[in-house]
Amino acid sequence: MAPAAPIHALSALETQINLLPNGKPRRPPVRLDDCALKELVQYKCNVELSEKTGKPDIICEPVVRLLRQ
Repeated sequence: MAPAAPIHALSALETQINLLPNGKPRRPPVRLDDCALKELVQYKCNVELSEKTGKPDIICEPVVRLLRQ
C-alpha cells in the first residue's frame, strides 16, 4: 500500500511545490497561475443487493478531481 499523500492548504501550495524532496528550492520556480486547471471525473462504483429482486445492483457515483498541468 502506498503511503498517505500529504495535505497542504491552498495558500501554502505554491511554496510546497517549489521545494524538492531533499529541501532544496526548485529552479526555475513553478507558478500556479501559469498552469492550466483541468477537471477529471472518475466513478466510484459499489455493488449492492437489490431488496426487491435479490440480485446485485451496481451503483456508480461521480468523483470530480481538479488537477494542474
